[in-house]
Amino acid sequence: MDNTKRKLTSLESSEKNSKKIRNQLVNSIENLSNDLFYEIYDYLEGLDICVAFSNLNSRFQQLITCSSIRYKMILDYSTTQELFWNYSKETKHQIYSISFQLRKNSYEDLNEIYQLIFSLPKLKSNKLDLFAYEYSISIPMSNNQQFSSITCLHIAHSYTFDELSALVSYTPSLHHLNLLQTNNYDSFIEESLPIHLNELIHLSVYSNTLNFDVFQLFVEQINSKLQILHVFLSKQDIRFLHADRWQKLLLANFPQLEKFSLRYRESGYGDNYSIYDRELNQLVSPFWIQRNLIVAIEICEYNYYYFVRPFTKRWYEYSIEHSKLAQLTIKYVYTNQLPDVLLNQIKLILNFTQIYHLDIEQKISTERIMQIIHLLHDLIL
Repeated sequence: MDNTKRKLTSLESSEKNSKKIRNQLVNSIENLSNDLFYEIYDYLEGLDICVAFSNLNSRFQQLITCSSIRYKMILDYSTTQELFWNYSKETKHQIYSISFQLRKNSYEDLNEIYQLIFSLPKLKSNKLDLFAYEYSISIPMSNNQQFSSITCLHIAHSYTFDELSALVSYTPSLHHLNLLQTNNYDSFIEESLPIHLNELIHLSVYSNTLNFDVFQLFVEQINSKLQILHVFLSKQDIRFLHADRWQKLLLANFPQLEKFSLRYRESGYGDNYSIYDRELNQLVSPFWIQRNLIVAIEICEYNYYYFVRPFTKRWYEYSIEHSKLAQLTIKYVYTNQLPDVLLNQIKLILNFTQIYHLDIEQKISTERIMQIIHLLHDLIL
């Protein structure tokens, strides 16, 4: 009996101590200034802040709805949609950044998402990653009465040119636009109205479906004063390596362009690769040299990656003229791959440009290295 009483007394004492510690902790937190909490909130995701602090007491409920707080919201696989929608309505005037990272078919109505996006008065940055290809958007063109404050927009889902035109009609202050996963050929692109983005200075396009003709039509529809253009393309169309076409396209549409980069991927095996049929070394003409752009090529398995990018000097290049900076990097080849496969890949590259520098990131035999060097007559050793 006495043992039982002692155990109960000990348990009650432990609970009292725990409660006392919790009260002391709350009291300690209560003593912190609002400014300190504002700084803490800067490091936290918006929904986490709402969930953690909204039910503590009236002070924190008022604190999380304070107009000076700006929330970074993330809706991903681990977030329930109900939770997101509830808190996004409560903090509507405080959200300045939203990132949607959703699985295929996890959200069916893009119109509802975009209506929310364009209704947030303080929103500056929006990222929408939907890992699916078939979505339709039926948002009308802006009637000049509803505009969004967004300056940075990242779209990673399927869309037609007309749908994109409708979306960006709500964002006249847009500075930075990233576009991924366009639909296949948009047959009405030639009939579409131009996209007027007077404030746009930075455009990035990622696509594995656009050929050069459609890409050119798309670019020609954009009315802006671009300063930065990054293009990442995987559609097998050798015209993406035609320097003269790029030169005409850039000069005609973006004469004020300051930075440009291109990554073009060719994939295939054996005879499936495209054959470059233009004059050698087109990308070392004065147009590209004046813009400090160089060519680099990578081989990874059965893929070629062609890069045109700004030149940053490496330690061994300070005395090398600009026209002799083209580099080939062999990142990875299959260990059981026949030697002729890699050698044939290099021969195709030599139809496009001379190679002056070689970087091999994989351990390969001395015999194979000598075969490669034998092909690359212009290597600077």
